[in-house]
Amino acid sequence: MDRTELLHAVSACGHFLHHRKGRLPAQERILHIVHFHEEISQRELQEILRLQQGSVSETVGKLEDKGLLLRRRDAQDQRKALLRLSEEGERAEREARERSEREDAALFDLLSEREQEELYTLLGKLLAGWKERYAEEFPHGKTGGSRV
Repeated sequence: MDRTELLHAVSACGHFLHHRKGRLPAQERILHIVHFHEEISQRELQEILRLQQGSVSETVGKLEDKGLLLRRRDAQDQRKALLRLSEEGERAEREARERSEREDAALFDLLSEREQEELYTLLGKLLAGWKERYAEEFPHGKTGGSRV
């Protein structure tokens, strides 16, 4: 096999996964983030999302209108809006997460468990070597996975 073909195959897989996982709607992303933090300021949410304040406010407002998100003022700093999920928001977040997990599992069901482990091991070996060799090209030391 030609190395160019290998590089193209790896690149095509990365491109597909990047766009598939990056398509998560803003409202679902916000539900996931707020669920993870339990309660978060709107400013912190804006920083995590790297979006303009107006965009975050608009989406937060829509989630509030749907009864999925609760907003309250911080007792110590009245200028700060704190966000948390309502019971309905928790249910919607859980359903979205479960759907995403099913879709993620389906991405790899073409491979046996053994093949998945082997792929994971090989990718980890590549990433570790590349990180060492090309450290300046890895943003913030990220290797693309929590276990890798």
